Amino acid sequence: MTPYVLFYVESPEATAAALETVLGTPPVEVSATFVLFVVNGVRLGLWRRDGVRPTPEGHGVNGEIAMAVAAREDVEGHHAAWLAKGLPVLQEPEEMDFGYTATVALPVPLRVRVFHPG
Repeated sequence: MTPYVLFYVESPEATAAALETVLGTPPVEVSATFVLFVVNGVRLGLWRRDGVRPTPEGHGVNGEIAMAVAAREDVEGHHAAWLAKGLPVLQEPEEMDFGYTATVALPVPLRVRVFHPG
């Protein structure tokens, strides 16, 4: 069995463009209705919401992709790269109970968090 993590999005291509910036890797499959990334063996799919069956209930931010990094400086580096690419930063780097973290918004409903575990 091969597990996939799927997110329902309005525009897979637009979301993928932002996610490619954050992940630093291109998708392995791209179409108007579905985009697939494979990162360290994890299959992350972006599925156009209006094509999902059964139709998903609810809308809006419903989760995030969280990525652990090796050092606090890596959080700062990702944050700087997001700013340079013009991505909307939701959370400036800060210490939280689980570690040092920052969060960026992708096209609704996704956001990405990087953190160095504390």
